[in-house]
Amino acid sequence: MVAVTVMVALLVGCARDAAQAGGVGPISPPKDFAKVPGQGFSIAAPDTFTPSSQQSTNGEPKLTLNVRALHPGDEPTLVAVIRDTKPRAPVVQQMEVLADVKRKVGASDVTRQDVRWPGARRSVVVGWTQQTHPPPLAPGPPVHTLQLAVQVSDGLIINVVATAPAETFDDVQVATVLRTFRLAP
Repeated sequence: MVAVTVMVALLVGCARDAAQAGGVGPISPPKDFAKVPGQGFSIAAPDTFTPSSQQSTNGEPKLTLNVRALHPGDEPTLVAVIRDTKPRAPVVQQMEVLADVKRKVGASDVTRQDVRWPGARRSVVVGWTQQTHPPPLAPGPPVHTLQLAVQVSDGLIINVVATAPAETFDDVQVATVLRTFRLAP
C-alpha cells in the first residue's frame, strides 16, 4: 500500500512539474478549430481568434491570431508565428538564452522544456510570467507567455508565441492553439 501511495505521489508530482514546465506537445486540432495556413506551416484556432498577416521586422511573413479585447486597454491575447530565416544560433541555444534573460529581468514561473514536434530537427518551449510595464511605470497585470521554437533546418527556425493575461491564460485557449502548430509536409 505504501508503494502504491508513493507511486501515485510521484506521478502527481511529475504531472504537476510537466504542467509547470509548459507540458506542451503537439495535438490534433479540436473539431471547432479552423485551420489557418502559413508559409511552411499551419495552425488552427477557434472563431474567437482573428488571423492577420503582416511582415515582421526581419522581412519574413508573420501570422498573428488575435482575440478581441473585452475592454479598452486590456493586455493582448494572441498567438503569433514568426519565421527566422537567418538564425544566429541553433534553437536549443537560443531558447536557453531566452529563459536566462527572462529570469534576469524578473519574470516568474520561467520554464524550459525540450519537446518533440513532427518534422522538426529540435524544438523547445519556454514559458514565463511577467508584469506588463517595467519599472518605473506602475506594474500592469501579469502576462503569461509560451514560446515554441522549432528548428526546421540550419537556415530556418519557426517561433510560435502564445500570450495572454495570466489570470485568463488557460481560459482563452492560446496554449491549445499553439499546440495545433504543424510544419507543412
